[in-house]
Amino acid sequence: SDVATHFVSQESERERVFFDGETQKHSVNIRWGLSPQWELSARIPSIKHNGGFVDSYVNRWHDFFGMSDGGRSTLSEDQIRFQFDGVEQQGLLDRSVSGQGDTTVELSYVSERQHELQITYAVGYKASTGSSDRWLGSGANDLYGVTRFSGAHQGNLPLYWHGQFGVTRVGQSA
Repeated sequence: SDVATHFVSQESERERVFFDGETQKHSVNIRWGLSPQWELSARIPSIKHNGGFVDSYVNRWHDFFGMSDGGRSTLSEDQIRFQFDGVEQQGLLDRSVSGQGDTTVELSYVSERQHELQITYAVGYKASTGSSDRWLGSGANDLYGVTRFSGAHQGNLPLYWHGQFGVTRVGQSA
């Protein structure tokens, strides 16, 4: 489960973006171990965009540390407005919505598995199962390849590091 609070207000010659709201995402992740090295997985998310409940906490955080909030505190708390105005397209979400997001299927191969290091290669497909009109999905099918690596800290502390790099072929979407 993830909760994200949004506040973005930016403008250029060609577009204007304004996001004020909260997104909650709960995913069911299913993993099948095909062998010690191969794994097939699927992620099915449920997404909810609404006004949220964390604005007051975020505003207090900014106040406590004397940080700029980019204008967030001048607006009513716990409201939703996601708006994009571009030259060729516009989008507006000003009410709560919820539903299924885009589903991902991935095949991964563990090439190295030691206590100090693990390296995994994966290919995946993201299906456009979420409604782009309701801001629950991208509106496009995507393919990706990624290399993930993790390792143990070289010391007595129980710390681990993780990294990844990859490439995505993004489908056509409005």
